[in-house]
Amino acid sequence: MNLKSGSLTQHGEQGIYWLDFSYKGVRHRESSSTANRERAIAWAEQRVAKIQTQILIAQAAEHTVREVVYAYLTSTIDISIDRAEKGAFFSESWGTLRISEIGGDIKEQLAHHFQDAATLNASFDFFKGVLGFAHQSGWLKKLPKYKDQPIRLLG
Repeated sequence: MNLKSGSLTQHGEQGIYWLDFSYKGVRHRESSSTANRERAIAWAEQRVAKIQTQILIAQAAEHTVREVVYAYLTSTIDISIDRAEKGAFFSESWGTLRISEIGGDIKEQLAHHFQDAATLNASFDFFKGVLGFAHQSGWLKKLPKYKDQPIRLLG
């Protein structure tokens, strides 16, 4: 396990492994909930990487859509192909846009990228989840207002 200042040690009668490490001056101590060394090591490596990513993203002054989409997708283990594709779309289309710069009618802006209403609505719902995640994480002070009504597609 690659920990610069940390350890994975067994504690208690059941021999549960505990992760104890510091990153950027913050100490993290968590139970792996297992007495199996291999499982504990695998969990600890994933946990350390996730915490490091979350701290780095949280320390950024202004988050881009790409950063927030990545954090949103990695905040859960259940990443479907559909969610990953939507994430890739927003990362490519709006990736460098600052999350705080999002405004106006988001759904209307999205309409220019889609041929059918079902895809537009599914993508809009995904992006509302991204914005909600950014707001809950404290990266977006206020959720932008958006019309949640049908949009007439051009073409």
